[in-house]
Amino acid sequence: MKRLPILVLLLALAGYAQADVASDVAAGVSMDVIIQNAVAEGVALEDIVAQVVAADSSLAAAAVTAAVASDSTQAAAITSAAVTAGADASTVVTAAVQGA
Repeated sequence: MKRLPILVLLLALAGYAQADVASDVAAGVSMDVIIQNAVAEGVALEDIVAQVVAADSSLAAAAVTAAVASDSTQAAAITSAAVTAGADASTVVTAAVQGA
């Protein structure tokens, strides 16, 4: 029972972070800034990319390139998240190579 308030808080924060990525995308914020803002909030790169793709799939390549440039050791997780979110696999792989 003591864990319920913590769980509720974590769920609220997860929704807040997703709303920030979506609102940044909608506002036309640069991809580098979107990545920096979400990372500062503690959101994992692959989650950021998935949220960007969900908000605007035409930004998948830019999101993958920026995320891989931010941490190339996470390239596999980033590309997988983008494809799982609905981005074109060949576009994502090309973007990952550009970001590395």
